[in-house]
Amino acid sequence: MEIAFFDVYNPIPINSGGDWYRFQLLSDMGQMYEVTEYFTYNLEDKTGYSPPVVPFRTRHIPSIIPWRKCSKILEMFKPEYLFPLGFGKDIHADIIFVSTVCYHLGKIVSAIRNIPIVLVMHNIEWQYLKGNGSSLYLPMKIYEHYVMKHVDAIIALSPRDYEYVKSKFPEKKLFYIPPVVDTAIFRSDGPKYDFGEDKFNLLFYGSLDREQNIEGLKYIITSLIPALKQSGVMTGVRVNIFGSGIPPEELMLESNSDINYLGQVENPGEYVRGADLVLVPLKNPGGMKIRLLESMACGKTIVATPEAKAGLPDGLAKYVHTATSTAEFIETINKIRTGECANMVDGDVIQKYFSGSSITDVVDNFRK
Repeated sequence: MEIAFFDVYNPIPINSGGDWYRFQLLSDMGQMYEVTEYFTYNLEDKTGYSPPVVPFRTRHIPSIIPWRKCSKILEMFKPEYLFPLGFGKDIHADIIFVSTVCYHLGKIVSAIRNIPIVLVMHNIEWQYLKGNGSSLYLPMKIYEHYVMKHVDAIIALSPRDYEYVKSKFPEKKLFYIPPVVDTAIFRSDGPKYDFGEDKFNLLFYGSLDREQNIEGLKYIITSLIPALKQSGVMTGVRVNIFGSGIPPEELMLESNSDINYLGQVENPGEYVRGADLVLVPLKNPGGMKIRLLESMACGKTIVATPEAKAGLPDGLAKYVHTATSTAEFIETINKIRTGECANMVDGDVIQKYFSGSSITDVVDNFRK
């Protein structure tokens, strides 16, 4: 069986939670079928983790019109392919998987081959855009609902997203495939990076060129650190930051004396295990924050905003401390630092979660 997967980004190298989810789905299928991911947006000089084995192919869809010079969004959508230019005639597949943004590309191949098309929802895209403050969320909401009506199946990655889709579309075409993490990298046992034992080590990490993480960095710099200083807690803690992608220069992470900025690291699991507490102060509720899963798999205590926890199943969300304000972040950090709050992570629950369903279940549904 041949499978074509249309998405915005090439997941290799992996530098975000979205990349991990793409890689998970593609790898699961690639173990059994011939899989090619076609991506529309080529991130130049992309950095991140490169898995030793990649059981699928990737192909960039080039732009006919030089959209990159004027619009990132149009470069991603590539609307020129909506016109009859012969696109898709050389793509052989038995089933198509698409992200919302790439639906129009997958639909062309689906129509040519008369094959099923499956929507992979990394996020509910309009909610993600709204969470980032984009005015495009309204037209995206209309478009996303149109896409959901015209596909043969939908994959949701969180219980919240599943319930949202189920309330509007037939449940029989809906699948829940949660993200998992690479437990060879993110596990509770294994080497730990030594941040230093003189202070309590806080950690923020992620793809530092993505909008939600940039906002998280700004919050740490302009709100959390000043509050830590004012409360007197800062003298006993160290704020550590690492991640792939290049953060905005105006954040001046490398020259900030209040931050231990490590840039990109080779084995993120070692750095997560070496921290005392993971911070996830994100305001975008879209999708599921996979770093929460990674941190829990490493046995780490986490404090996060309600928005960051929103996509987690209830069985996992209860193991993450919640902070709705800077004052609550400070209070929780101090309680965990002084031992008033114990580590909430349950390793057995995490492992049970990781034994969920696979995207091959969706493929098998169309083979019957």
